[in-house]
Amino acid sequence: MADVTLEKICNTNQEAFINLYNLFHHDRAAYVPDLYPAVDEAGYYDKANSLATLGVAPDKAQSYIIRYNGNIAGLIVFAFSPLRKAGFDNSIGDLFVLNNFRGKGIAGAACRQLLRAYPGRYYVEVLAEDAGARGYWERFIAEAGRLIKQTKVDELLVAYEFVA
Repeated sequence: MADVTLEKICNTNQEAFINLYNLFHHDRAAYVPDLYPAVDEAGYYDKANSLATLGVAPDKAQSYIIRYNGNIAGLIVFAFSPLRKAGFDNSIGDLFVLNNFRGKGIAGAACRQLLRAYPGRYYVEVLAEDAGARGYWERFIAEAGRLIKQTKVDELLVAYEFVA
């Protein structure tokens, strides 16, 4: 396996994270167009949400750029105390890998790094219509953890609860 590293977001890489987060929103727009109806005049789907993600207190969540052999390959947002669900130790809020890096085990390597560093009960929400994301999490949890429960949160979301 090639080298996969997680780089904490700071002043020097914040713009790269915002650009990646915009690409993440572009991917999601295929499944929930009403949530992301159009880009703004600067070409962003939701720059305010990107900045809000960065503004979460570091004791609550941490955003990372995923690097593969030194190259930017994606992003991951990790919550130490799930912001949306009580009773869990951790949550992976957002996970995105650029198309040209998909299928190389990068997302799994990044997630495993976090699970090793922060073991416990995890909560992950995925867009119900995104079969690729659902398939990824089902495979990953079967390999790296133990599924507790999978539930349909609402018309948009499916949740996975697991132990790592």
